[in-house]
Amino acid sequence: MIPLHAKIFMLSFLLRIGILLYGEWQDKNMEVKFTDIDYSVFTDGAKYILQGESPYKRATYRYTPILAALLTPNIYWFNAFGKVMFCTFDIIAAYLMLKISKSNISNSLICFWLFNPMIFTISARGNAESMVCTFVLLSILLVKRQKILAASIVYGFTVHLKIYSLLYSVPLYFYLDKGSGLWPNVFTKKRMQFAFMSFFFFMTINFMLYSRYGFEFIYETFLYHVVRKDHRHNFSVYFYHIYLTFFEKDSLITSILTFLPQFVLTAIVGMKYSPDPVFACFVQTFVFVMFNKVCTSQSILWKAENEADRQPNDPNIQANYYKLLLEDSPDRLIERFERNRFATNDECQQYYVNALIKSGRVDKINRMIKIDEPVFKSLEDVNSSKPYSSTFPEYLTVRIDDTTIKKIKKNMKSKSDFISTAIFTLLMGILILKELQFETKNSPLSAKSILGINESPVRKEKSDKTFNDIKGLDEVVQEVQEIVHFLQNPKKFRKLNAKLPRGVLFAGPPGTGKTLLAKAISGEAGVPFFVLSGSECDEMFVGVGMRRIKELFENARKESPCIIFIDEIDAIGSKRNPRDPAWSRQCLNQLLTEMDGFSDNEGIIVIGATNLPESLDEAIMRPGRFDRKVHISLPDVKGRQDIFNLYLSKTKISPNVNVSDLAKATSGFSGADISGLVNTAAINATLENSDFIEMKHLEQAKDDQVMGRAKKNMIITEEVKKITAYHEGGHALIAILSNSTNKLQKATIIPRGQSLGHVSRLPDDELYVTKESLLADIDVSLAGRCAEELIFGSEKVTPGAQSDFHQASRIARKMVTNYGMGELSGNIFYNNEDEISDPTKNIIDMEIRKIIDESKKRTKALLLKHRADLDRLANELIVRETLSYDDIMNLLYKK
Repeated sequence: MIPLHAKIFMLSFLLRIGILLYGEWQDKNMEVKFTDIDYSVFTDGAKYILQGESPYKRATYRYTPILAALLTPNIYWFNAFGKVMFCTFDIIAAYLMLKISKSNISNSLICFWLFNPMIFTISARGNAESMVCTFVLLSILLVKRQKILAASIVYGFTVHLKIYSLLYSVPLYFYLDKGSGLWPNVFTKKRMQFAFMSFFFFMTINFMLYSRYGFEFIYETFLYHVVRKDHRHNFSVYFYHIYLTFFEKDSLITSILTFLPQFVLTAIVGMKYSPDPVFACFVQTFVFVMFNKVCTSQSILWKAENEADRQPNDPNIQANYYKLLLEDSPDRLIERFERNRFATNDECQQYYVNALIKSGRVDKINRMIKIDEPVFKSLEDVNSSKPYSSTFPEYLTVRIDDTTIKKIKKNMKSKSDFISTAIFTLLMGILILKELQFETKNSPLSAKSILGINESPVRKEKSDKTFNDIKGLDEVVQEVQEIVHFLQNPKKFRKLNAKLPRGVLFAGPPGTGKTLLAKAISGEAGVPFFVLSGSECDEMFVGVGMRRIKELFENARKESPCIIFIDEIDAIGSKRNPRDPAWSRQCLNQLLTEMDGFSDNEGIIVIGATNLPESLDEAIMRPGRFDRKVHISLPDVKGRQDIFNLYLSKTKISPNVNVSDLAKATSGFSGADISGLVNTAAINATLENSDFIEMKHLEQAKDDQVMGRAKKNMIITEEVKKITAYHEGGHALIAILSNSTNKLQKATIIPRGQSLGHVSRLPDDELYVTKESLLADIDVSLAGRCAEELIFGSEKVTPGAQSDFHQASRIARKMVTNYGMGELSGNIFYNNEDEISDPTKNIIDMEIRKIIDESKKRTKALLLKHRADLDRLANELIVRETLSYDDIMNLLYKK
């Protein structure tokens, strides 16, 4: 089934295709064009790129040449290519919003974006803002995921694309290491990495383009947007001031003051809301637009055009319109002047020539000057021309000394100044790093650090753990004692040419103490301990993981005798597949090579740890490598008691704490689980201002860990409480009446986790279970639904028995498919369902259904027989909500 957001993306794309087709029709059939004027500028710039020339030959092209290069398909493929690309960026931006948001309103959010008329119209008309928006969102996503290198590259390119996106650097910078705050830890490692790499990538692109296009690229792409004063935009708070002073030269103080509110406010909101970079960027954008000198309305230009059209015979009004039009669109000025439908004078002719020079159309100027030898062969000729007032019209003589020529001279400035500035900046950066004593090897700004491979994850440790710190693994400790003896006195073993296994594999469930045991072996033997996690060999660059394994063994040989501990070894040692690419097996191949005996590894014991031993490659388990396997299972009741004593000895406990009962009640708990339980109990005791950890704190911590935290403030109706009481009462009563199931511990109707009630039993640590006990467990599982049907009828049952059915079905299926307890299926182990025939599957299903149905009949009959006990138990649960085993026994069997 297609996800909802995928349908939204497809529908929005089709909508944009429709808008694009309509735009093409409007451009061909209507006077008012649908396509943005900027799109024509982009396309003309792309044409110059294809001709090997500068896109800045196109008047008003004030963007990066990369944009023109991206739109070259407009010329040799089809003209609407750029529009399709911008619309595609709309959809990519929505996808990034979906990834960043990850909330319940994500689909609503992307709908608001994708089906917003302003959004899809802007892109369909050929505006490139969707590209900037997409790269800003991608920068935010990468920063949130702590992908510093990628975020730096993307953000550096974003600022190059549009200089105003520089304002988003503040929240992105402070979001990294957000736990460090704003002050005094301003210059943290991650922040400096991001800032330096973004600046480096930004300057690298600019330097390459400057080398190709000169200072004109710097001015048109960046400086123009800073010094620009646009009188045609009326959303800004500075509009009236700009309107009144447009034809005057701004003072330096005025220019600075108009930027000051923007700069201060965007910086403040960026820092204040940096913990939420998305919101921070939104507020910054709002402030930027509110206080910007350039916004999005051209009412003044339109007003001047209308007035010029109404009075075509007034040359002064035409000249005023040409003056406004010259800066924004010299091509439109040329087209209007050459219609010969409007009055003209010397001032109008001057603006016309200015527009010709700005557009690079010097051939027309030559034709206007009626001589045989062209005066202007190129714009460079304009730069060196002399006034010819006696030969040429006055407006041409005036144009030669106009500010545009000064601008052209400025643009032809030598590249040496820029290059020397870049070299000076680089040298200053190196000196600052040296002054801050950032060593090259460990510097957060070094190449290795930025690529994520600066610090080797191989760690050499000196363990202070001993076997006294290991509880619940007595047999395992005895098994690994020989390793300690070998590391302490290897010469003793060499006398008889005895060789211990090169590798020992610790296999077992999570939290059973595999890492702790490896450290204890190192501590007992008094040898170095080298640690490497299997996942740390998985890097973005091929060969990095292989090199780390090689370095690991090289360092270990220098410190022999020692221990190498590879945690989660299944990350690099999993079974190989012929279809796997060669690079994916490099780490495993290197590990096999290091352990296969060709290298001198005497005195080195390699210990691997995994939760999934069955997933390891056979080659890694052969003699000479990991040829000894130590299974570390969950602790038994004695082991759990020892672990409780270990952790409880480190805190203050009340005399009423019964460690034996706790050990019995926590069957299936690992050492890590018990450690977390004791810690949770300590937290609960602290919150109650208790001086000791009491038994109730430990029991509460166990219940929270097993069943979830109690929802004591949850509002439950009396009807729901009554149904829950009978449901849990049914479980409890059958658990007591059946002698073959685990002992009842407590029953409660207090909501915990996903359930409204719970009955807990003390699991046995038996190594095997009987068919009788398995059937009893099924009876207990079905007792809740049977009690509901007995009391409220089959039409009033609830879905609360869902997990009970899952438990009962799981036990019944294992009885039939794994334990050979089915009557018709026989003593066969059915492992892979794909290999079971359909008739056999039907037999298995019949056997499972038979077990469940018989259990339900048996349970329902037992509850009916003890209906009075069920009523007493349910009523008592309604009153007290929680009953212990002793409470229930006193209630049912009191004399």
